[in-house]
Amino acid sequence: GEHRMAEVQALEKEIVLPEPVTPEKDGQIVLIAISPVAPDDKGNIPGLPGDKLMSACTGRPEPIGGWDSRAHTAIPLRRCWPAGSVWFLEGFEGEPPSAIGMATEWGFGRVLVGRWPHDGQ
Repeated sequence: GEHRMAEVQALEKEIVLPEPVTPEKDGQIVLIAISPVAPDDKGNIPGLPGDKLMSACTGRPEPIGGWDSRAHTAIPLRRCWPAGSVWFLEGFEGEPPSAIGMATEWGFGRVLVGRWPHDGQ
């Protein structure tokens, strides 16, 4: 998009995805953002799983805006956590999320899920 060059190639081999991650017995997981994460108006991240947020490693919030073509006006800037941000959570149960935060239907908040064991493995 936006007048950038791109190349597309068909792959001859099948892509094998890794097995889904299941949390350890105490429900520890780590979420790694692969797209910006948009918080709600209060600064909370909807869909952040688990009972406790133990730690987070983030960059500075990025201002993200846009243009409303129908109303012919700018969309107000919203501060989003950048891709590469990491959240360490405890008390997780159930199916790991594929996205957190607001505007996930537009590609925001996509996350990878990993294990976070206490013993450092």
